[in-house]
Amino acid sequence: MPEETIPGMETATSKLLPDPSSVLPQDLVVQSGDIPSAPTPQGHLNSGNNDEGSCKATYRSVGTAAAECSVSGDIHFMTFDGRKYTFQAACQYILAKSLTSNKFTVTLQNAPCGQNQDGACIQSVILVLDQDPKRQVTLTRSGDVLVYDQYKINLPYIDDSFEIRKLSSVFLHIKSYIGLQILYDWEGLRLYLQADARWKDDTVGLCGTFNGNTEDDFLSPVGVPESTPQLFGNAWKTSSVCGPEHDSSPVDPCDVHLQAASYSTEACSIITKELFASCFSYLSPLPYFEQCRRDTCKCGQICMCSAVAHYAHQCRKFGVVIDFRNYVPECVNFITVCGMKYTSDLWEWIAFDALAL
Repeated sequence: MPEETIPGMETATSKLLPDPSSVLPQDLVVQSGDIPSAPTPQGHLNSGNNDEGSCKATYRSVGTAAAECSVSGDIHFMTFDGRKYTFQAACQYILAKSLTSNKFTVTLQNAPCGQNQDGACIQSVILVLDQDPKRQVTLTRSGDVLVYDQYKINLPYIDDSFEIRKLSSVFLHIKSYIGLQILYDWEGLRLYLQADARWKDDTVGLCGTFNGNTEDDFLSPVGVPESTPQLFGNAWKTSSVCGPEHDSSPVDPCDVHLQAASYSTEACSIITKELFASCFSYLSPLPYFEQCRRDTCKCGQICMCSAVAHYAHQCRKFGVVIDFRNYVPECVNFITVCGMKYTSDLWEWIAFDALAL
């Protein structure tokens, strides 16, 4: 049977966000603001080669995320309030935690990576609720999911604290019942932490203060504002094994990795071209191009695809969907769901929209 395609994908390079029912398979139409509940015997939302008759799912209502903190590439942060900074360090850090309670802690473990091991990449992310090791889940760079810090589990997994799913071949998703969600691209060096409005004015850590004020995002654990990303990042380090990270070298990595400079510039230039033009009025491509170029010189194709995907993710916040993988052969990643073939970025949008993220 010939493969089906998404309506409009043959000619469109980018478009405004359509109604989910126009692109989802018939049995997977999801109303805006709904989230898949526990999978029924009839089917599920996980990626994979599903039988055509096993694509039904049930849904229940959930609110949308109020803010998102992102970690991408080598290693670039954007706080809940939108402050951007780079902190390249291979250690363990508090990404976010509650300021006024012990309701949650999100810990980020980074490790050296890149062609010369001169970069840093996400190694794992840990979410703990109520400081209880029995309410802990770990996502690893190998794609494994651990609970209680030791038991590897199969997905989907649901208990009284978490819903954990594999949204696609590249994204793991944790939804907690306290208004936090984690989206981890374990192959592509991206992490998104989303918090709903109940956590406004009640977060600290590398994701900042979530109060609408970028000026106080660099608060240390003792409430003192730090002046540089390095001082701020080191203040939230939780391991004594690794030393403090010092100011990043001002040397352009493309001046060090000369053999990669030409490829990086050309490959990343897609961010500045017509494919992404519908996003330019909302979000300048230039800083994302520069991040892509520098990261790609260090770690090659995987960093290029991650950086372009990160820009596409940010564009979606403005209602602009750009399925760039159809036009960048190095980044093609197809997923078959319910007999329909998607690129991973288009399925990422469908899944995120269905999850009301």
